[in-house]
Amino acid sequence: MSAIDLESAGEALRNREPAALLARLRWDTRTRDHVERCIAEGKTRREAIRCLKRYVAREMSPPAHPLT
Repeated sequence: MSAIDLESAGEALRNREPAALLARLRWDTRTRDHVERCIAEGKTRREAIRCLKRYVAREMSPPAHPLT
């Protein structure tokens, strides 16, 4: 694989994040509860969604090197 192939694969993962996030917000009660908890802590809805984006990104892409 060339560097371009790896980059495009990373872009594909990033492009899927918003769809996964919207599905989670709509259907997953844990995700909705998390957003509501963040809002209750004083974060804006936008900040809470930003945290969810990071969580989804970590969940969708494996770690660069295994944890030992």
